Amino acid sequence: MSTVVAVLPSIILLYLLVLHPHKNKDGDRVLGIMAPYAALVAALTSFVIAVFIMGMPALQAGSAFFYGAAAGLFPLGWAFFALFFFYHTTQTGGGLKIFKDSLISLVSDRRLQVLLIAFSFGAFIDGIDGFGLAIAAAGAMLVTLGFRPVQAAVLCLIANMASTAWSSMTSRTVFLWSEPDFFTFLHHLFPIFTLFVPFFLIAVFVFMEKGTFRDVFDLWPAALVAGFSLALSQFALAQANMGVVDSRLPRMGAGLISFILTALFLAIWKPQKNPRYTSDSEEIPSYSATEVVRAWLPWGILGIVLCLWSLPGVKGFLNGVFSIFLAIPFLNGRVVHVPPIGDGVNAMSAVFSLNLLSSVGSGIILAAVLSGIFVLRLNGGQWGESLRQTWASLKMLILFLTIMFGSSYLARYAGLDAIRGLAYMQTGSFYPFFASLFGGISSLIYGCVVASATCFKDAKEGISATGLIFRSAFFYMIILAILQGFLFL
Repeated sequence: MSTVVAVLPSIILLYLLVLHPHKNKDGDRVLGIMAPYAALVAALTSFVIAVFIMGMPALQAGSAFFYGAAAGLFPLGWAFFALFFFYHTTQTGGGLKIFKDSLISLVSDRRLQVLLIAFSFGAFIDGIDGFGLAIAAAGAMLVTLGFRPVQAAVLCLIANMASTAWSSMTSRTVFLWSEPDFFTFLHHLFPIFTLFVPFFLIAVFVFMEKGTFRDVFDLWPAALVAGFSLALSQFALAQANMGVVDSRLPRMGAGLISFILTALFLAIWKPQKNPRYTSDSEEIPSYSATEVVRAWLPWGILGIVLCLWSLPGVKGFLNGVFSIFLAIPFLNGRVVHVPPIGDGVNAMSAVFSLNLLSSVGSGIILAAVLSGIFVLRLNGGQWGESLRQTWASLKMLILFLTIMFGSSYLARYAGLDAIRGLAYMQTGSFYPFFASLFGGISSLIYGCVVASATCFKDAKEGISATGLIFRSAFFYMIILAILQGFLFL
């Protein structure tokens, strides 16, 4: 019964997001309600369970929720705002259109555009901070290239498997695992998994367009270059970065290397023209080399700034200039995990860190400001338009993030996460399957694969055997691929 109670908020959320019937503005019956409303109902359910079933004092429950909501706003919400602001800045300044046209001139074949933007460029954006940023940014770029919005979203979700799964199961779990063999295994395994994603991605797009297997096979050299460049970069940079905590350099670097090498390869190698997949390039104006460089330069500035922001020395310096730590009232030091989850002595901390200068969002804002002032030469009205478009794009997403992270933190401090972890442990040798399944579902709920890495946290002491860890990683990848396939269908 405790397990049913612990998973009830997630079940309610999934039902409301996917199955609950209602009528839209046009009076048509549709399934699933808006994400913020579904998240609010699930959050209220978690609060009721925490207070009236788990016996958590209401003040502590409220503090846990608002602690999580604050974490949803910063650094995550701030990173979303910054990247969308950068995107709309380049769009308002006219650089995005030239960037798009130059891409079409480089690769007129839409299959190759999917490979270059969704896979390689998406991997670079995902390295910035994950949490759906790559899907949003790369998907928007595909839409500007003429792809249908839903089609672009599905393709970016599939492409995102290669970068997000690797980063969530390696870089982001550095706080969850310390076994060297586990890291070595993952760093060797996930690059192999990465090699297959480009071929699968192209196949999905081809079949969306009613193509044939021959249309997929025609692009095997480009898919091989994109996959190998990302996989080898992931492996090499991860090996060089072993022991460095919270560094985005391997993730961003691998995506950037893959994008550059794939673009250079496509500038030399061209597949046989196929009218089915050729972009309409008749109305593309000719641009000077200066205009093309000006359009690409903001993205180069973004990469340089974020690489600097990922260095521990730069981060330490910026934190020394400005950082605030706020202990959460009624919660900090007031919750203790008892055996078998905790030691029953050390209380959980609840301290909100406001490292504004060193956050990835601030780095992106700096890149946007530098690009807008020195490259795109925006005026006051254009800056205002960029801010307006950014807020219009993000207001519902920010609301959803704050509610979801509030619910997540409430579940953690109320003990619901611990109950789920104990339930996983009771499944014995089936743990890898169930933990990966619920972890994959969590990634769909939160819109990011990295969130599912926590499926290995709750029962850490019970699954430290190397064999179970390896099987967990294997099932994680397989189930993630199946869930992405269901999204496509």
